[in-house]
Amino acid sequence: MSTIIDRLLGRKKRTSVTISDELATQAAALADARNRIVAAKAAREAALDSLNKTGLKAATEEQTDAENDVALAERAILALQAAHEEALAVEAREAFRREVSEYENDAEALSARLLKEYPSAASVIAAIMSDLASLQWRAHAIEQRGQKLGETVRLCNPEGVRQNARAAYFATWPNPNGIGVIQGPVEDAPSGAIKWVDGEPSPARDEVNIIVKHPEPLVSLLDTIGDLPPLNQGEPYFFVRSAARRAPSIADMNALGEALRRIREQEQPPALPVDIFAALP
Repeated sequence: MSTIIDRLLGRKKRTSVTISDELATQAAALADARNRIVAAKAAREAALDSLNKTGLKAATEEQTDAENDVALAERAILALQAAHEEALAVEAREAFRREVSEYENDAEALSARLLKEYPSAASVIAAIMSDLASLQWRAHAIEQRGQKLGETVRLCNPEGVRQNARAAYFATWPNPNGIGVIQGPVEDAPSGAIKWVDGEPSPARDEVNIIVKHPEPLVSLLDTIGDLPPLNQGEPYFFVRSAARRAPSIADMNALGEALRRIREQEQPPALPVDIFAALP
């Protein structure tokens, strides 16, 4: 009701912040009124001691006015506290409704992106995964043939272009208090304890040791990217990891053998179905 009246009268909406300011003002008024009561009581005592009727009357009136101000301030504070709690509740509901509305807008936008972008993006990723699986199987087959022929080959890994995390360097150095050693990043080592050679730290003193913590090796994308399902039920999957991991069939092996034979004889190899190069068995 107060909000409607405020709108009709052109008043600014009271918020929890503005009500907090009002509470602070009333708290200051309450403290001032209580101080006036103390001062008025002291003045009354002095007037009684000096038999000053005029002073006694003035002090009594001041005490009464101050006590009335205390009562008004206390009632105002109670009302403001209730209004502050109500304002907080209203603001919390409004913030929640805004969050819901923002979520709905974002969800609609993402739905539109999903319909527009996912099929092409999934197709691209699926093609990359299929090619990776194909090369994995071809590498496996070549290595197996190399072993039979007594040839050692070092084949290029197509995922070698991915950047792994750099090694982390730590050091140990003597504790200044003479008890034990301190371990920490090389950047925290005392001045003159570390020297850098070709971008890598090395001890500058005998009592300093370097500890190298190498990152975990990168996991193949084939082991991290799962199935890429279609948008609609019943449509074919863009990529299925378990299918890419199947062992090649006899027909696949025969086709691969024919392709390798033609390569050896410098003939144009036949086109092979993508499924042949699914992955390692």
